[in-house]
Amino acid sequence: MITLNKRELRLLKEYMGHHGWNDLLVSHRNTDTLYNSNADAVKRYGGLRPKFKMTSGEIDNFRKKIGI
Repeated sequence: MITLNKRELRLLKEYMGHHGWNDLLVSHRNTDTLYNSNADAVKRYGGLRPKFKMTSGEIDNFRKKIGI
């Protein structure tokens, strides 16, 4: 059984509307001012971090939970 918190559920709903993880990243441009545009975190998480108010570790744990 998988337990998801409220932010993970929002991210899952958003993910389900896309063809895959890369499609999701492309649809959410980075608006995070914490990193410059060519940083590794931006390439891995796009604009998901600020939109869903999750850390990169939380996003990685979410991906592990659902197997993507």
